[in-house]
Amino acid sequence: MADVVPDDDGWPSEADPAAEGAEPLWPAAVAVVDVDFGSGWMDGVEFDYGRLRPPARERSPYQGGGFSIELPAVLDLLELIAKGQVNPRTAREALRDAAEGIYLPFTNMQFEHDRNMMARCERDQVSCPLCERRRGWFEGLLDAKDDWWERYNQPEVYPFIAGSGTVHTVACSVTRRVLPNQYERPSGDDYGLELRRYAHCVDASSGRSPLDHDSRYPRWKPLNAPETRAWMEANTGPKGGRLYKLCGHCEPAL
Repeated sequence: MADVVPDDDGWPSEADPAAEGAEPLWPAAVAVVDVDFGSGWMDGVEFDYGRLRPPARERSPYQGGGFSIELPAVLDLLELIAKGQVNPRTAREALRDAAEGIYLPFTNMQFEHDRNMMARCERDQVSCPLCERRRGWFEGLLDAKDDWWERYNQPEVYPFIAGSGTVHTVACSVTRRVLPNQYERPSGDDYGLELRRYAHCVDASSGRSPLDHDSRYPRWKPLNAPETRAWMEANTGPKGGRLYKLCGHCEPAL
């Protein structure tokens, strides 16, 4: 189960799954892949990752570094090439494609240098394994921001905000300082830029997203009265001590 950490608004929540720093790295992994050479298939080829890293041919994981392949499959492939049944260039590309197909399941991006990952993403974001791996989590983050913005625009239904240990009204001047004037879910080129910023810059030690404190995004979740009272109860100690305060500017009445 994922660790539970308090959000800025004081509610406990699951840590961002993009914080892979706490996950164990696989020292070795094996996958069985059917390799397509265009003119035919080689079924059940075993690929291994993490055992062999010859210094004479050091490469990044995406370029084949750290991967090995069973010798019988290599010998069979050379035989097909010698017989003219498989083009050497086609064989090379097929092996690269097979390695790329198991790149994400093996989480090999953990062995890549950040600069290499960012440079590759900027060349072709569609093939970026970090963006692909974290896209679903990014979509969930945007869904939450959309919901918060919708709540901001219904102050009669959601009149309160609990943020940074303090209960405010939505109209409070403190609240307004952290609210964007306008918010729209990123799309098109903007979506690609924001996904890259999230996927490559999320703090792996805390799970905090670079979007969390971006003034262009809603930062706190507006609450209705029952939700606010539940938040206050959750932030009250077992002996009745408050772990929060009521804003002295807007003096929220509950």
